[in-house]
Amino acid sequence: MINWIIDHLHDMRAIDKEIDALNLRRPRGADAVVWVTPHFAMDLKIPDPDIEGGALLWPPPQPSPAQLMARAMMENPRLFNPPGPGPEWWKTIEERNRRQLEDNRKQIAEAEQRQREREGRERAEIEKAKEADRAAHRERGWPV
Repeated sequence: MINWIIDHLHDMRAIDKEIDALNLRRPRGADAVVWVTPHFAMDLKIPDPDIEGGALLWPPPQPSPAQLMARAMMENPRLFNPPGPGPEWWKTIEERNRRQLEDNRKQIAEAEQRQREREGRERAEIEKAKEADRAAHRERGWPV
């Protein structure tokens, strides 16, 4: 009878895992499916009658967090060890550096162009002021 109960508890726990998976995929607004394992089974402890000293048939031993992590790493290795940059990783870096250098050269050329334009405007303003001074000197009859 004990083995029959333990088998049913294991079956219910397996069904509960399937229910958890279904609940994760359920559409928004849909009610969650309820576990089949009775609530009292969470605290239920069934000792092994053949082994003296506290060995339990139920609940089954739970893996430690380290064991759970190791299992997850084995099942999903790419999650924990993503692929590297690849055999020609330096090409990506060279391309990035080339684009940055091109952008820098473009910015420098634009800044130099703006500087030349500003200097040209300043020279034109200075020439205009000089010409105005010369015209004023000519009007007054002063030497230019």
